[in-house]
Amino acid sequence: MSVCRYMKKAIEAIRDKGIRCQTNAMSTVMETRDMDKLLEAVRAAYEAIKKEGVKRIYMNLTVDHRFDKDATLESKLGSLK
Repeated sequence: MSVCRYMKKAIEAIRDKGIRCQTNAMSTVMETRDMDKLLEAVRAAYEAIKKEGVKRIYMNLTVDHRFDKDATLESKLGSLK
């Protein structure tokens, strides 16, 4: 069973909240400085998937919030090069 249909709805809901995100084969990474905005986007993604009539939702949330310097998706990936 493919979950692409549901992921598209979740990603759309996240972007509608103004959150920048990147999706790869195993996860969706969201970027924002505002924790309330992040949690709003997570809730919106959850509701968008639920609205599709699924029987189960599994979400895993990890937060990496740097206070000592600016860290963006690009800067983190750039440090791997």
